[in-house]
Amino acid sequence: MDALFESLSQISVLLLPTLGALVLIFLLVLLKSLNDLVKKTHQTVNHLDQTMNIVDRTLEDLRVPVQTIANVAHGIDTVTSITQNSALAFSKYLVENLDVIKEWIQKLFKRNKPTEQTYNGEDTEEIL
Repeated sequence: MDALFESLSQISVLLLPTLGALVLIFLLVLLKSLNDLVKKTHQTVNHLDQTMNIVDRTLEDLRVPVQTIANVAHGIDTVTSITQNSALAFSKYLVENLDVIKEWIQKLFKRNKPTEQTYNGEDTEEIL
C-alpha cells in the first residue's frame, strides 16, 4: 500500500505542474476572450450612442413640421365639424319652412311670368 501511495505521489509531482500550466493557459485564453468581448461591447455602445444622438437631432428637427401638420389637421377637423353643423341646421330650416319657401317660389314665378295681351287692333300706336 505504501508503494501505491509512493507511485501516486511521484506521478502527481510530475502531472500537477503540467496541469497547473494548462489551467493557467486556459485562464489566459478565457481572459483574452473576455477582454475582446468587453472591447467590442464598448465599441458597439459608442456607435449606438452616436446613432442615438443623430436620431435625437433628427427628431428635434421634425418636431416643428409635425406640430404644424397636427395644427392643420385640427383646423380641418374644426372646419368639417362646422360644415356638418351648418348643413344640418340648413336642412332642418328647409324642412321646417318648406311650406313658406314653396309659397315664396310660387309667388316669385307668378310675378315674373309675362302676362299675355290680346291684340284687338285698336292699340297699334301703343304697341309700336
